[in-house]
Amino acid sequence: MSRLRRIAQIDRVFFVATNISRNVPVLRPFEMDLLLEVLDALRSSLNFQLLGYVIMPDHAHLLFATQTDFLSHIMHQSKFKTGHAVQRVRHHSGPFWQPRYFDFVCGRISDVSDKLSYMHQNPVVADLAPYGEKWKWSSAAFYLGIGTSPIQPNLIDLSGFLRDL
Repeated sequence: MSRLRRIAQIDRVFFVATNISRNVPVLRPFEMDLLLEVLDALRSSLNFQLLGYVIMPDHAHLLFATQTDFLSHIMHQSKFKTGHAVQRVRHHSGPFWQPRYFDFVCGRISDVSDKLSYMHQNPVVADLAPYGEKWKWSSAAFYLGIGTSPIQPNLIDLSGFLRDL
């Protein structure tokens, strides 16, 4: 099977979904905390802005703006470091995340809004929380201005990233 070439890699807003590997046990609450801690630390070293997120027991949704690093590099490093951290806690080795991920380039402000809404409703649809903002591992509470989110999303001017306004 051939791979699709990613045309847009930098200076864009991306919605990304990635799943844990098959036969890997789902994330436990303290592992989701750990995953967010590692992701937060990676923001400065990988030079991306985290605009929103939701960590689910078996997958993650991220919304971020790339700056100077390519999307593929950011995803490789973030999956490697977060997976390694979880596997170290579990005393396991080997792949944690599935090798591929889904990405969508947000070209309009409405795309960003739609993707934030979609990912924040993910725990509700999965019957894990009554409301998106009640799911601890999400940026939903931050955007609604109620409660706190484990890591604060970056607030940025999207006009430099969005092309088709």
